[in-house]
Amino acid sequence: MSPTEVIEENVDVRNSNLYLKGTHDGDQPYAGGVNTKNKVTFGPGSYFEAKIKFAQREGFQNAFWSKPNTEAWPPEIDVVELMQDGSGWDDTHKSRHHIHYSTSTEPGDKSTHVGPGGSYTPGDDLTENYHIYAVEWQEDRITHYVDGEVAWETTDSTAMQAMTNGGVQYLMFSLNIDNVGTPDYSVPWGEEIAIDWVRVWDYAGSDSTSTNTSTNDTEHYLWARSGDGNPVTFAFEASGGNVRIDPQDTTEDYWVSSDGTIGGGTTSKTSSLPGFRYTGDITDLRFDGDLDLFIDNTAVDTADLVDASEPGPYRPSDDSQTSDSTQTTSLPNTVTIDGSNYSQSASYSLSVTDALASTDSITSEDDISGTTATGSIGAGSDTYQFEGDVTDIALDGPADVYVNETRVDLVVVRRDPNSNGNVWYIIETDGELLKGETASASATSDDDVSSSKARGSVKDDADAYWLFNGDVLDVSTFGGDVVTTVNGQEI
Repeated sequence: MSPTEVIEENVDVRNSNLYLKGTHDGDQPYAGGVNTKNKVTFGPGSYFEAKIKFAQREGFQNAFWSKPNTEAWPPEIDVVELMQDGSGWDDTHKSRHHIHYSTSTEPGDKSTHVGPGGSYTPGDDLTENYHIYAVEWQEDRITHYVDGEVAWETTDSTAMQAMTNGGVQYLMFSLNIDNVGTPDYSVPWGEEIAIDWVRVWDYAGSDSTSTNTSTNDTEHYLWARSGDGNPVTFAFEASGGNVRIDPQDTTEDYWVSSDGTIGGGTTSKTSSLPGFRYTGDITDLRFDGDLDLFIDNTAVDTADLVDASEPGPYRPSDDSQTSDSTQTTSLPNTVTIDGSNYSQSASYSLSVTDALASTDSITSEDDISGTTATGSIGAGSDTYQFEGDVTDIALDGPADVYVNETRVDLVVVRRDPNSNGNVWYIIETDGELLKGETASASATSDDDVSSSKARGSVKDDADAYWLFNGDVLDVSTFGGDVVTTVNGQEI
């Protein structure tokens, strides 16, 4: 048979979707295809994804992939392929995820070409339902995702070098026919790949103009220990950001803020511990006990890292500041539970990562225990000061929530009345999501949140999330439909 010929007639846009169709004229197959060559290219530090429903026919190889803008092959990244070779169930239920590269790391060296990869089974027919397929390409790894779940990953250093040497790549959607499996040329075709959307991001920090990017981008290692065996809480900020807990992990209560510029925790150990990785310089340090601090395994003078011009809850050099959160009155953020728009009362609880303090609005019926507050409101409001990030908000009754005087949106997902059984969903936003709890809705341990995205399922229950500083961009569903509301209004 002849190679597949890509023709414009088999490309269509309708109902806000892109469609690529497969047809034939005798033994000549035709298909639609699109690409971003010389228009949209990307390299390490990128994330790209698309929402796709594949075309179903034996002999159809559906693909979302990329290769170098120079056309020097390999390398190549196969975000997803559906290989319909006539093997049965796998044809429509198993997605494939691979990379291609030369072990010599030279672009275009086909003699040392290898193509490692894996497969994934989302649990339904990929030609009947949309799924989200994505790749995260970093300097040290390439990770494939399906519906937010890791499908396959490689950290092979040779592969990463070969990918980098290949230069920037461009994206393609293609339908290769008669490459795997044998289609039936005796009947007409017309099956289509349906593409709802495709998106490409650069990771924050890759822009040299970013205010969070330090001229010193060397990675450093920080670890801390108690000098006297008593619990000591500390927090630090790094100019270059990229703060993360060392992969060795620890049983200590460590945390990292959502913007990746501050980290800290509580330790009572006097021995060496896994700690933090970060870039840039330490711009501020706060602690509330006898703390020993080591950077790149060298002891440092903690006093040299404390910024006396910045107030904070862990400031041993300032006698007016203590580690008792109820006495801390100069924390930088506020969170408010406001019931003034409702006739019913409400009870609440909220938690933060670092420190929490009361204001004059708090009464004897409200309580602070460490970094958690509980209380109730009638027609008024309760306001707290805090440092760090909000990690939990629960409401029993109607109320509005504000952080730094900006309303936090309540997103609730319920199964559509016309759907049955479990319905899976993915919520995409351009803000930050947090699992929430109200009297009628609650995200559970089976629901996952990763920064701006949430993935879960609903049946007879409802899931709640708090959305900070952003909007809902898209809600994708699998196995049925959902009803999504933001602050009670259906979207």
